[in-house]
Amino acid sequence: MLKYGGVYADTDAIFVRSLTDRLRAYDVVFAYDWIGWDAPFPDTVNLGVVISKPQARFWKYQQVSM
Repeated sequence: MLKYGGVYADTDAIFVRSLTDRLRAYDVVFAYDWIGWDAPFPDTVNLGVVISKPQARFWKYQQVSM
């Protein structure tokens, strides 16, 4: 994702409509986790479906903090 960007989806993800240009305008798009608990970021992020531009700052931050 860092080098090329693109779309990642878990094998159990189902797309019911096309990805819009509006979603692709952001550096990175992922889902807020729908589980009803109050965990702090990043524990509330669901990376089952991700849209990313190449060299997005989000991925660089993730490499440093792991």
